[in-house]
Amino acid sequence: REAGELAGRKKRIFAIKKWSLEHASLMLVGILVDTINGKGPILSSILGGVSFARLFLNLIERSEPKMWNWPNIVTWARIAGVFALGCKMLRLERQSKVLGAASILPPDNELLRLVTIFVALDFVDGALARALNQVTELGGHLDAAADGLGTAVLALILGAKGHMFQPLAVHMAAGSYLYQLVISAGPQNVKNRSSAPQKWARFLAGSMAILTIVALGLSALSETAATEKWQHFKGNLVLVSRLSANAAGCVNLVSFGLSYLHLMGVAIPGAAMAQHHHTVRRPAD
Repeated sequence: REAGELAGRKKRIFAIKKWSLEHASLMLVGILVDTINGKGPILSSILGGVSFARLFLNLIERSEPKMWNWPNIVTWARIAGVFALGCKMLRLERQSKVLGAASILPPDNELLRLVTIFVALDFVDGALARALNQVTELGGHLDAAADGLGTAVLALILGAKGHMFQPLAVHMAAGSYLYQLVISAGPQNVKNRSSAPQKWARFLAGSMAILTIVALGLSALSETAATEKWQHFKGNLVLVSRLSANAAGCVNLVSFGLSYLHLMGVAIPGAAMAQHHHTVRRPAD
């Protein structure tokens, strides 16, 4: 029986890793096309949602026993929300050709609410997994993949709106997917280093989330500055908003830089602190 369970677990891990590589490749194609078009993450969010739908159906077909615990349901809700945003942008993009819609991207106040909910649910699923003793390897992969999808869509929106320097936005969107491909193509010692636990992953992820929320909050405030007093501060609000957004992009860039140094075996203080954020953050069962 134990041998059968072990074989089944290895089969599930292999299937999820195979899907992860296919998902990363699809997302990179979508990010490239969206970057060239400059209209926002329309194709990447749709491709990401379709890729997750394929995984969802595959898990149902295989009757995955731990698919329907509460942490995973919360994670699936986060993924569905990103896909819904992509569908909305696609609908607005089609309407703009007929009705002349001004923009397909969500306004900053709406984007602020969406990002806040997405980040809050990210904390909720992990807290539920630990509180209910439902920490699973599937949940870890789903959590990391949902983070990657949400980060990619958000970064492309920030870049398209001019909140973030475009190269930083593209790297923030594509970084985790390129990282997965590097690990998969690397030798075994690189794969071994990639699975090492990282102590500061939550700090880096939290820093990026806080900086992004601050950037969107200040930008939304500047858009609603109606009184003469607030109009006087509007330029400063926009400036600090842009600085915060680009700081988030820089944190992401440094995070991946440290991760690649860690993969190469460079032993410097802090080299291992970032990498774990880009892979699985919930331990295996």
